[in-house]
Amino acid sequence: MSQVGRAEQVPVRVYTTADGLPRDAVDHIEQDSRGFLWVFTGDGLTRFDGYDFITYTTDDGLPDRRVNDLLETRGGTYWLATNGGLCRFNPRGIRLRNAYPVKPLSASPQTHTLESATHASDELMFVLYNPDGEDRKAIVFNVLWEDEAGVIWCGTDRGLYRMEEKGGQVRFDFVDLGRLTASKYEGLVTAIVKDRRGSLWVASDKSGLYRLLSGGHVERYTTEHGLLADGIASLLEDRAGNVWVGTNVLNEGGLCRLVPDPDPRSSIVAHAYTTQDGLPSGWIHSLQETRDGKLLVGTAAGLCSLIPWPRAGQSSFQVYSAQNGFCDKDIWGLSEDRDGNLWVASRCSLMKVARKGFTAYGATDGLDNPFVNSIFEGRKGELIVVSASVGARGRGINRFDGRGFTSVSPRLPPHVKYHGWGWGQTIIQDHTGEWWVPTGGHGLFRYPQVESFERLGSINPKAIYPTRDELRAREIFRLYEDRRGDIWIATTVVTGLVRWERSTGIFHELTEETGVPPKTDFTAFREDDQGNLWIGTAEDGGLLRYRDGRFRRFTTEDGVPPGWIISLYLDHAGRLWIASQLGGLNRVDNPSAESLRFIRYTTADGLSSNNIRSITEDAWGRIYVGTGHGVDRLDPETGRIKHYTVADGLPKNVIEHAYRDRHGALWFGSVFGVSRFVPEKEETNRPPSIYIKGLNIEGVAQPVSELGETELPSRELQPAQNHVSIDFGGLSFDLGEELQYQYKLEGADVKWSAPTATRSVNYPNLAPGAYRFVVRAVNADGQSSPTPANFSFVVLAPIWRRPWFVALLILATGLAAYTLYRYRVAR
Repeated sequence: MSQVGRAEQVPVRVYTTADGLPRDAVDHIEQDSRGFLWVFTGDGLTRFDGYDFITYTTDDGLPDRRVNDLLETRGGTYWLATNGGLCRFNPRGIRLRNAYPVKPLSASPQTHTLESATHASDELMFVLYNPDGEDRKAIVFNVLWEDEAGVIWCGTDRGLYRMEEKGGQVRFDFVDLGRLTASKYEGLVTAIVKDRRGSLWVASDKSGLYRLLSGGHVERYTTEHGLLADGIASLLEDRAGNVWVGTNVLNEGGLCRLVPDPDPRSSIVAHAYTTQDGLPSGWIHSLQETRDGKLLVGTAAGLCSLIPWPRAGQSSFQVYSAQNGFCDKDIWGLSEDRDGNLWVASRCSLMKVARKGFTAYGATDGLDNPFVNSIFEGRKGELIVVSASVGARGRGINRFDGRGFTSVSPRLPPHVKYHGWGWGQTIIQDHTGEWWVPTGGHGLFRYPQVESFERLGSINPKAIYPTRDELRAREIFRLYEDRRGDIWIATTVVTGLVRWERSTGIFHELTEETGVPPKTDFTAFREDDQGNLWIGTAEDGGLLRYRDGRFRRFTTEDGVPPGWIISLYLDHAGRLWIASQLGGLNRVDNPSAESLRFIRYTTADGLSSNNIRSITEDAWGRIYVGTGHGVDRLDPETGRIKHYTVADGLPKNVIEHAYRDRHGALWFGSVFGVSRFVPEKEETNRPPSIYIKGLNIEGVAQPVSELGETELPSRELQPAQNHVSIDFGGLSFDLGEELQYQYKLEGADVKWSAPTATRSVNYPNLAPGAYRFVVRAVNADGQSSPTPANFSFVVLAPIWRRPWFVALLILATGLAAYTLYRYRVAR
């Protein structure tokens, strides 16, 4: 998460019960080696694959609905810490309602007996193990940690246990930590970390921090050793080897970084942070270090990140709150997935913060109005966003200072109430620093260069057009400055195109004599590398090229897309890109050629819409287009297209404006504000995994692992079992990623299917024969699963069609014929 300012919206996606969660409140999140996200809500255990939330509860065999932690061992075994004991998850096991209605205290795997059948423990989805004894606190498991030797350390309400599994047998050894063990009320273990020096750190709810050395010696640390409180809620060892300690005390608590090799005879705290340093609360629920080295802190009053070297007078923490898009202040859990996204567990929802998502700005960030009218850079390089009010009753000029916007409204006469309906290229600042402000019936206002941006709101215009016969048009639609410094003006009168010549100060109306089509609205301007000026038009008016004082018109007969030409863009290679209302995205590689060749991209090529509203480009030559369905990114070299939507941080999916600033950031404007996106050089993404998740034969569900299978056991199906349906899916939480799938049924299909987002396939009335179903996932970069998931099966022929039956029938027929022949000869 980058630094944010004021109340800008970070790219947060919120998940609630409306999306399939059993509860809105989320306690904890973990991701396993396959990529599944596991969500802890206090109402069972929920698994998320990017599409669906699947929840397991006591109805499926969990010993308790509250699951506190999940550990996937290096060997691939899943262990669950629950309020009803330690539970092993078997994804191929049987779901059994209320498998453990009574929780006996035993280290032996427990079975459940029904009236009609008994299930062995290894057949169940959830197998319960507990330490021997009568203390019920021992079965409340809070946290699990696996060390390098494969030993699992278990933190419970009674204290610390050491658990090992050998030969299918589980053994629990209680670890005596002294005060933690002796106290009736202080035995609850909240966190465990083993550092790179071999010390096991154990946090307690009330009695301080314990350090178990490799030789078995135990050291206890409290406020007497520099800790901010004796109640510890969270622990973390960062990549540098620092151990961080978060307390569970609201006011006096906070965050501590320990010294590298603590000594019980002195303070063990290298640095302590409290609310006086900018922490929103002293209660630290969770700690997370991101892949780029940021330390994130989840507190009882919001999420924050540590600023390692704050400036003088600056807070040590950047705080993210509801104003930044988070739905709650109480942050209980943090987890970074393998794609770099941050997942946040809070009291009101599960939140995903996209690593490379869009940051949104609105009225709370200083925008005069969230209705964005245009985006450009001023003469000094500052980003300018022009905003408009509903009904075009006014326009504001907003300057970005790196964290938020400062807004001014040009000083206009009181009678100017309507500013016109133009968009995209309206208010401009020319190369001299002067501002040109169009209106919707009162002409064009020209303001002098100002040293202070704020003065633009109080200074009088330098000139107002029309004066006398200089500019007959009063309603201005668009403005554009060419390389000569001349200003091109699109108006809404019969002669709709005017050029103000800077060298003479004269307005020239462009007419049919110069090649301008009459009664045409001019909707976009762009100059190419050769100095040709390109002008888009409305209502199939085509595309104009102005060269050597003359216009040439290109129409749909020449390949120009139909509908309005809404935006024009020149890329780094000098190619002209054309955004059309009906004809998708178009490209002209050589705009100076006498005859133009138009290359068109539409929904058939993967665009989300053929109504393209805006165009820009990143530093690596990838083209970004705004549509009514979000932002599409096109790689011209490969033709691959990636989609970005509200799920990636856009405030809304209708994107009217796009602009790249001199720092490489991309800006996208809509009627709901402006969004900033910082592209990165494309990394080699991990090829997507693929799993078969369901198999139905004649409508009967067949056993498949809860986590999916890459290969199902081969099957022999009876003739009446010739209706097969298969569910499958891949895993990806990457920004803008929407996996596609290809499959084929070998024995019936020769080629792979066309890519599709559908995650199931149905094969009815299969003919007898041998088949092999294969399926693969394909990401936006064209990478497919390295090993397709597969299922081989044979549909048997009816008995009367089987070779042995046919042979027997032929033999029987032959014998009957021979017998008849001998009989007739004998007669």
